[in-house]
Parts: sequence; C-alpha cells; structure tokens
Amino acid sequence: MPDDPGRGELVRRLIELGVVGGDGTPLRTTRRFQAAMARAAADLVRANEERFDLRIPVAAALLELHSSRLEGEQRDQELNDDELARLVELVLPIEAHELGWAAP
Repeated sequence: MPDDPGRGELVRRLIELGVVGGDGTPLRTTRRFQAAMARAAADLVRANEERFDLRIPVAAALLELHSSRLEGEQRDQELNDDELARLVELVLPIEAHELGWAAP
C-alpha cells in the first residue's frame, strides 16, 4: 500500500476520524481508537468468538468511529466495503506495531 496514490487521502481521513495522530512518521493510533478497539474486542469475547483476526476489531473500531462522526443527513454516508478494506489495510500494521507484534 505504500505506493498507493490515494494513501495520503486515507491518512488524512484517519486523522479526521481520530484513528491516528502524531507529528509525522511513524503514525500512531490514538487513545480514542484504542478504546474503540477494546470495546470491539470485548464484544467479540462476549460473542464467544474463538478465531482471532486483528482485522475484525480494527474494522469494528473504524466503523464505530466513522459512525460517531456523522450527524444528521450524513448518517447515511456509511463506508462502503472497498473504503473500509483500504482503511483496515492501512491501520492494521500501525496497530500491530502498537501491540508490539510487528514493525510498521
């Protein structure tokens, strides 16, 4: 994804949603996003989800933060599957690094 010409726009969108922040490189996930991740993980535990795939709580957290930013008529502007997949693809290595699982 580093060669993706739309990456800059995706990063701007993640910053606007409060998912990532920082003063440059590397990007870091925010406390707000980490809290949404914790809620998503807790929901998965309550649902007795036995498989672990970091993409699932990342996607759930992104959807939560996206929907919380929308108001009124904009509430109908949900992320489509392609947009969500691209955002997850961008956030996944950042969050894995935050968890100490991999280099960014």
